[in-house]
Amino acid sequence: MYGAFYLVMVPLCIFMVLFDLLMREKTENLRMGMQLLGTQDNAYWASWIISAGLTSVFLCAEMVLVGRMFKFEVFLFSPPWVLFGLLFITCGAFISLACFLAVVL
Repeated sequence: MYGAFYLVMVPLCIFMVLFDLLMREKTENLRMGMQLLGTQDNAYWASWIISAGLTSVFLCAEMVLVGRMFKFEVFLFSPPWVLFGLLFITCGAFISLACFLAVVL
């Protein structure tokens, strides 16, 4: 009954946390300080994308395991790799949206 809610919950949490951290870093001008020390923009964005990607892998795997452990129908009747792939692709879209909105705002 609440299958769509479970599939949106993890990517939305990652989006909110990542966007909050990016905006906090932007208001404190930490990136400008890193540029003064010689850090390139590519390294800055790569670190955010890698850390958000690893977090999404962990949370997506945890969501599939918890859903199967509590025997929710959407997790029992679907292959785990399909659910993980769907969650991970959605997390990737939310990560790119958070980075885009951080640049625009």
